[in-house]
Amino acid sequence: MRLLTKITFLYLVITVFLLGIGGVLAYRMIKSAIDREQQYSLFEQWHYVKFALKDGVEPENLVNEKIEIYPFEGEIPEPAYFFSDTMVFHHHFEKLMPSIKLTLFWEDDLHQKYRVSLHDQMVEEEDIYQVVRNSLLWIFVLLALGWIVLARVSSAYIFRPFNNTLEQIRTFRLQDGQAMNLPKSTTREIDRLNAFIQLMTHKVQSDYQALKEFTENASHEMQTPLAIVRGKLDLLLESPNLTDEQLQLLVSAQQALHKLSRMGRSLTLLAKLDNKEFTQRENIDLSALLDRLLVQFKELAELRGLTIQADIQPEIEIESDPMLMDILISNLLQNAIRHNDDNGIIRIQLAPGHLIVENSGPDPQVPTEQLFERFRKTNQSSQSIGLGLAIVQKICQMYNWGISYHFSGGLHRISCRF
Repeated sequence: MRLLTKITFLYLVITVFLLGIGGVLAYRMIKSAIDREQQYSLFEQWHYVKFALKDGVEPENLVNEKIEIYPFEGEIPEPAYFFSDTMVFHHHFEKLMPSIKLTLFWEDDLHQKYRVSLHDQMVEEEDIYQVVRNSLLWIFVLLALGWIVLARVSSAYIFRPFNNTLEQIRTFRLQDGQAMNLPKSTTREIDRLNAFIQLMTHKVQSDYQALKEFTENASHEMQTPLAIVRGKLDLLLESPNLTDEQLQLLVSAQQALHKLSRMGRSLTLLAKLDNKEFTQRENIDLSALLDRLLVQFKELAELRGLTIQADIQPEIEIESDPMLMDILISNLLQNAIRHNDDNGIIRIQLAPGHLIVENSGPDPQVPTEQLFERFRKTNQSSQSIGLGLAIVQKICQMYNWGISYHFSGGLHRISCRF
C-alpha cells in the first residue's frame, strides 16, 4: 500500500472518530439551545398574557389552543413556575406531538390568583439528530474529497523529489561505479535524505571497489605462486631415485596444492556472484550443453564404473550467462560422480522447466538442508572442497530459480526448477 494511501486511510479513520465525537457534542449543544429558546419564547408569551390581564382583559378572551388560564385558590407555591414535557394534539398533523409546557401561578393587584399554562411544540430529538447526522455526512464527504485532491496534488508535486529518489535507489547498481544524481528540492527533509543517501552510496561504492580489487588481486597473485609450486612438484615427481615414501609425500603435496587452487577459484567465483558481476544473458541450448558435458565426464564416470541414465528432451533453451550455466551443470555432474559409490548409478532428467540429477551414494553425514552451505560436505573426508553446491545455489538464486536436495532410498536427488 502506498504511503499516501495509508495516510489517507488513517486520516479518514481519525476524521470519522472526531466527527462522531463532534456530532454528539453538536447534538447536545443544539438541543440545549433550542430548549432554552423555547423557554424564552414561553416567557415572552406569558408577559403578553400578564400585561393583558393587568389591562383588564378577561381571561376567557386570552385562552386559545396554547394558553390555558384558570382561577386559583390557595397559597402560591415556590417556585411560582416550572417547565415540563407534555403531549398535545396537533390539528395539522392530527396526532399527539411532544410539547414543552410552562406552568406558573400569578396574583394580580386585585388579589385574584391564576394558574396559567402555556405550551408550544418541541423540536423533536429525531429531527435534531437527522440534521446533525446529515450535516456531518456532508462535512465528511467534503473533507474526504478535499483530502483525496490534496493527496493527488502532493503525489504529483510535493512528493515528486521523494519519488525520484526512490527511483534512483531502485536503479542504482554498485557495479556501474556511477554516483547517484539526486537533485536539490525545496523540501529540507528530502534534501537531508538525499545527502545521506549520496554519502552512504559513495561509501558503499568505495568499499565495494576495495573489496573487488582485493578479491581479484588475491586470486591472481595466489594462482601464480601456486602454478610455480605445482610445476616444481611435477619436476620433482619426474626425478629418478625417489623412494616410495618421498613419492607419496610429493603426490600428497600436489593434491593439497590442487585443492587449494580450486578453493581459491571457487571463492573468487562466489564473490563475483555475490557482487552480481555476471550480467550477460543469452539463450542457451541446455540440451546440447548437457550432452556435451556428459561426454566430457563420461571417462571419469567410467573410471568408477558408474552407469549414467540420461533422459534429455531436445531443444530446451534457457536464458542465462553461458559460463555460469556451464559451471552449474559441471558442478552437478562432478558432485554426482564424486559422491557416488563405485559401480553406482547417475540419473539425469531434463525437461521443460526442470533439471533433476540423481546419484547413488552413502547416506549424508549432515542434514540435507545444510548441504548448500559453504564448506558443507556429505563426507567430510572426501576430496571435495565443499563449495560446489553453494555455487549452484548462488547461481539459481541469481536467476530466481528453485533448487532443492532430497535423499531417500539410497539416492541423492538435486532438482533445479527454471
